[in-house]
Amino acid sequence: KENALSDNTVTLGDSARRYKNLYLSGGAYIGGTAAANYLDDYEEGTWTPQLDSGVGTPSYSEQHGRYTKIGRQVMAFFWMELNGGSPTGDNLRIINLPFTNVNDGKSYQVTTGYVNSSAGFGTTLTFILFPNETRLRAYQQGTTGVTQLTGSNLGNSFSFLGRVLYFVE
Repeated sequence: KENALSDNTVTLGDSARRYKNLYLSGGAYIGGTAAANYLDDYEEGTWTPQLDSGVGTPSYSEQHGRYTKIGRQVMAFFWMELNGGSPTGDNLRIINLPFTNVNDGKSYQVTTGYVNSSAGFGTTLTFILFPNETRLRAYQQGTTGVTQLTGSNLGNSFSFLGRVLYFVE
C-alpha cells in the first residue's frame, strides 16, 4: 500500500515472471503522461483492394489487404492480381482503404509498390493517397515527369503489391 502513492517505483513482472494479459477499460500512457503519450487504439484487420477506375469490369485472381492501426497511424498492405477486364485510358485507382486519410489539405501519402504487367510496363510506379480519401491513385515516373497510370498502360493482366502509411483524424 505504501507504493500506491509513490511515483515511478512499482514494476509489474520481470523477464522471468511476466504477466500474460492486460485488460483496460481505457488507454495507457507510455513513456509519460502528456496527451501524445496516450495510446487508446490498436487494431488489426483485413480489407479488399479493388479498382474503381482504369479497367472496365475487372476480374481478379487475388485480392488481399491487411492493416494495422496504432493510435492515428495506419499501415495498409495490399496485393491485387487482375486477370481480365477492359483497360481504359482512365487513371487506375485502388479503393476500399480501411480508414480515411487525414483531411488537413497537405497529407499526400506515397506508397511503396511493385507492378507486374503483361503489357511490358517498365517505368517507376507509385500510388498517392490524397487528403480525406480512401483510394490510391496510380502514377508513373517517366524520363520527363510524372503522369497518371492508366489501364491502357498495363493491359488486362497485371498485379500490384504495395504498402501505404497514413494518418487519420
